[in-house]
Amino acid sequence: MKYSKQMIAIGNLNKKALFYDKATGEWYTSTDEQKVSTTLTVFLTLVSLPLVRWLDADFIVEDFGARLFLLFAGIAASAAFAGHYARKSYLRLHLQEIFLTEEELEPFLQKEEKNVRTAFLTIGILTAVILLCGYGYLRTSYFLFLFVTVVLTFPLVLFLCSRLWERRQIIKQLVQTI
Repeated sequence: MKYSKQMIAIGNLNKKALFYDKATGEWYTSTDEQKVSTTLTVFLTLVSLPLVRWLDADFIVEDFGARLFLLFAGIAASAAFAGHYARKSYLRLHLQEIFLTEEELEPFLQKEEKNVRTAFLTIGILTAVILLCGYGYLRTSYFLFLFVTVVLTFPLVLFLCSRLWERRQIIKQLVQTI
């Protein structure tokens, strides 16, 4: 699929991702199977814990400027990777047009209104934890704070790439038309 600023992911219906085209007002669904990577995520987390513990004990940077550089370099690398990942996953989508009835659309939009509120709350919590851990790393030089800051930057940037504000506006507009 060609990257389009008019195409916005709205949510999931019957385990299929739904997209809304702002230009035409048409609905599309993804024909791709959703891949569950929970096992890989758990494996990578468990493998990285001994490394983090070792670095937490031995990787102490005394210079504040060096800690600041490491913090911003880690955040920038994580943000760049998340942005690249979001664009690539969007470009690989295979979409087909779908027609939704009002009976299907109304409960779906109500559920997605709640999901958008939850997503905004999640963005706020992620931002707060990232700021606190970043500040903790700058003050103490504990590698665990740097690790948490860099790791949580990835989902935060993914949330921001999903254009939640536009999604919220579209959902509100669609709810009013029903």
